[in-house]
Amino acid sequence: MPFRSLFVAIVLGFGIVVSAFLINRQRPKVETEQPSAGHRKVRRVPLQPDLASAVTDKWPDYARAQVAMKQVCTQCHTTPLVNEVYARAEKVVEDTNAKVKEAQAIMDGLRKDGVLTGPPFSHPIDFVYFDLWRYDGRTAKHGAFMGDADFVQWHGNYPMPSKLVELRAAGDELRGQHGRGN
Repeated sequence: MPFRSLFVAIVLGFGIVVSAFLINRQRPKVETEQPSAGHRKVRRVPLQPDLASAVTDKWPDYARAQVAMKQVCTQCHTTPLVNEVYARAEKVVEDTNAKVKEAQAIMDGLRKDGVLTGPPFSHPIDFVYFDLWRYDGRTAKHGAFMGDADFVQWHGNYPMPSKLVELRAAGDELRGQHGRGN
């Protein structure tokens, strides 16, 4: 490669990296400084519920953390919009939790009754359950807190009922194969 081409490529690459750094520096920070034990210390505070878990529960600092996250959101969005998105997101989390708990109950029942044995992911039903909470459930919850109705509905809530039907049918079939009935 000629020297001139190499030099241009290096300069352009450096320019892109510097530009990305400068743009990223302007983004709002999603962590807060909290006083700790009488002296200032930066402590990372989770600003949303644990949306990555199968079932999302609120923790003790949840209300304070949500206020901090809303302050980040209102740097770009209006307060009424942010409050509406959060109210809807809370309902999506409750609805998603209910669907995941129903799926968990099906899987737990199959394991308790000895119908589903072996290590995780040794049966097709394991994959259906995993996809329900890991992909569909998390997508709905994350999409809700970002105000993205498309992800909440079509990539989250829409596939969950069909996977619940699939779980029930597969569970009934496994029970039938083991002579355990419905």
